[in-house]
Amino acid sequence: MPDVVIRISLLTRINIILGVLAVSFAPLLWTWRAIRNGEMDQQAWLSLVGQLALLQLLLWHAQKRCSSENLTFWHGVAVVAASIRTNWIYTDVLLALLVLPLMLTAAALLAFSSRPAYRFQRLVHGFYRNRMEQ
Repeated sequence: MPDVVIRISLLTRINIILGVLAVSFAPLLWTWRAIRNGEMDQQAWLSLVGQLALLQLLLWHAQKRCSSENLTFWHGVAVVAASIRTNWIYTDVLLALLVLPLMLTAAALLAFSSRPAYRFQRLVHGFYRNRMEQ
């Protein structure tokens, strides 16, 4: 990736938080209707907690395997979040809730491939090369 300084603004950081929260709490969102209706038994709650823990473990594994000297995992996530900024707040939030979870899922899958740091760097570079500019 070229040595270009990417501006990580406060809104970009908020978008990162939204994207990570969307991934982290996806099982909770999938079972929200059952939780709200009181249809969850003890086994379902244990399964939900297990799914949440598994997602956190996958993110941790992706962070360890996809980081390199040139590009750490969270800096790559920040570059992607900055690359999808349009400077329209509602559009930025919508894109963060759609694109960042997909990118984090792709990174979690890349962590199980050969040369995950190189592939993650190519993924981030693809977002950077096609970034939205106003």
